[in-house]
Amino acid sequence: MGTQFRDSMIERVTYRGPARIGGKSFHEYELAIDFEFIAEMAGEDMSKIPDYTFRVHLSDDHTIRRAVIDFDGKQSRFDYTRWGKPVDIQAPPAHLVDGMDAA
Repeated sequence: MGTQFRDSMIERVTYRGPARIGGKSFHEYELAIDFEFIAEMAGEDMSKIPDYTFRVHLSDDHTIRRAVIDFDGKQSRFDYTRWGKPVDIQAPPAHLVDGMDAA
């Protein structure tokens, strides 16, 4: 079910070219997501979904290194650097947190 859902929600994958992160080489891809499919599954109104772009940076062995989401004029970046190692996740300082209204 998970793979079918993922395959149904991705409309298109565009290779954007090589990228360097932390001195290492990765491949950048842009994903076009079918928000109509997601909205239909969630029973939501499409007019509530703002503009976005979603990009991922993958290694040669397809391990994700970075995900970037530009959503409604704001950007979120997620870096994955310690695969297989324990992590301690702490909340960022309040001045670095920006809320995202669901409206």
